[in-house]
Amino acid sequence: MIKKTTAFYVVLVGSLASFMAAYTSNAVTMALPELARVFHLSNILQNWTINLYLLTMAVLSVPFGKICAQKGLKKSFFYGALVFFIGTAGIIMAANTEMLLLFSPPEASPSRGGPRRQSHREYLLHGARRKACPPCRPSGAGT
Repeated sequence: MIKKTTAFYVVLVGSLASFMAAYTSNAVTMALPELARVFHLSNILQNWTINLYLLTMAVLSVPFGKICAQKGLKKSFFYGALVFFIGTAGIIMAANTEMLLLFSPPEASPSRGGPRRQSHREYLLHGARRKACPPCRPSGAGT
C-alpha cells in the first residue's frame, strides 16, 4: 500500500509539472509584444519564437515518453526538469535574438513524461497491485 503522503507528493509534483507545461506554452504568447519591442523582432522571428517551442514539444513528446518508460519516471523527470530550468535561465539571460531562439527548445523539452503521463501517474498511485505499469508491461506479462 502506498502511503498517503507519497500519493500527495506524487499528485502535487504531477500537478505542478502539468501547470508549468501549460503556463510556459502560453506565457511566450503573452510576452511576445514586449519581446518584439526589446529584441526588435520581425514578424517572422516572432513566429519562430513560438513555433520553435511548440515544434520541440510536439516532436520530442513521443521519444521522451519512451525514454521515460525505459529509464524510470523519477530519473527522467529530474533530468527533464533540469533541462527545463537551464533553458529558462538561458532565456532570462538572453542578450540578443539568437540566444532567445537558442534557449527556446530546451525550455520546451517535455520532461513531463510525454503521452504516457496519465497512465504512469495512475501506476504511481495504484501500482502496488500491479507488477508493471500498463504501457511498459509487455503483452502477457504480469496481472
